[in-house]
Amino acid sequence: MSVLFYMKRRLYLFFLCVIISVNLISAISITEVELNPPGNDVGAEWIEFYSDSGLNLEGYKIINNDGKEIALSGSFSEYYVYVIKKQWLDNSNEKISFYNSSGFLVDSTPLFADNENNDKTWQICEKWKFVLSTKEGENNCTSSKKEDASKTKETIPSIQINKKEDIKSITGEVINLNPKDIKSTKDNQEIDKNTLGLYGFLTFCILLVFLFALKKVFSRKNELE
Repeated sequence: MSVLFYMKRRLYLFFLCVIISVNLISAISITEVELNPPGNDVGAEWIEFYSDSGLNLEGYKIINNDGKEIALSGSFSEYYVYVIKKQWLDNSNEKISFYNSSGFLVDSTPLFADNENNDKTWQICEKWKFVLSTKEGENNCTSSKKEDASKTKETIPSIQINKKEDIKSITGEVINLNPKDIKSTKDNQEIDKNTLGLYGFLTFCILLVFLFALKKVFSRKNELE
């Protein structure tokens, strides 16, 4: 077989790796977490996942911030709520990491805290929010535009004009102020672990293809000699 054939086959494997990686990362994610439900936490803590297509959880697992693992199983599509049978999540300094059957990190949360012992949960929108539970449903990501504007609106002090001469000396200019989303330095420095995982996996695939191709080239060269 020619070197070109081997190169084509390696490229096919590379693109297959890319497709699998993208599907693993985008197909499922953690969408809502109940750390501290009302009353007794035992058997009442839960984690919600979302997948835009059918998914088999066999071999998947979640790990909390203490390093304790829970193996998942079963199949689902769209929203799936995993109810934890024991008290497994801490009310502060808690995070969840979600791994697939190949051991790759699919999704993870930031550090959470919940000391309110009520129906509020952590939910992902553009960023994580602590709002009333939307268990097995679309997250509560809507907000009043008036409320958002009131938080970011800048006010201009009024000018008291008592004399006509003062009016002539003022060259007014209309300034339109638009509310802007201001992110903290901490948010700007957060690293998307899923993206890093994808880049790492793709780099591994590229290296693997290159090594196989190089091996075949040297093998072919030795045969010709």
